[in-house]
Amino acid sequence: MTTTAPLAAWVTLGHRLPLLMEAMTGSIAWNDPELARMGTEKVKAAGKASAALGKAALASQQALTGYAMSEMTAQLAFALSPPSTTADFQAHTEASIKRFARLTAALGEIGTKSVASGMRPLHQKVTANAKRLGAKRRAG
Repeated sequence: MTTTAPLAAWVTLGHRLPLLMEAMTGSIAWNDPELARMGTEKVKAAGKASAALGKAALASQQALTGYAMSEMTAQLAFALSPPSTTADFQAHTEASIKRFARLTAALGEIGTKSVASGMRPLHQKVTANAKRLGAKRRAG
């Protein structure tokens, strides 16, 4: 995904910049379908990307809330019934570290997935444009 999008963007720009120049000189109308598409497709792709990032933010919030609740419960239990041996204290500390490790792993996974899902709509649109405009130029 990361290598095709920049090339596709350049291909799309190569097709659309001449259209913009023609529109500025008056040789085509500003209501040309390709010119209209340029704006609306970006808004749609940005909306889809925002929705994907919103889902990731919710997943992050849920992971953080789950961690906070489990940690507070463990700390409250620790405060109400302190460990009587070093081994008990060590077990409590290790459990806390494991909860934190699960949280960081979950947040890392959410972050990775959110970048991919946030870029997917933009990537799909730019590569589809490059294909469509390339086919249009070959046919025309």
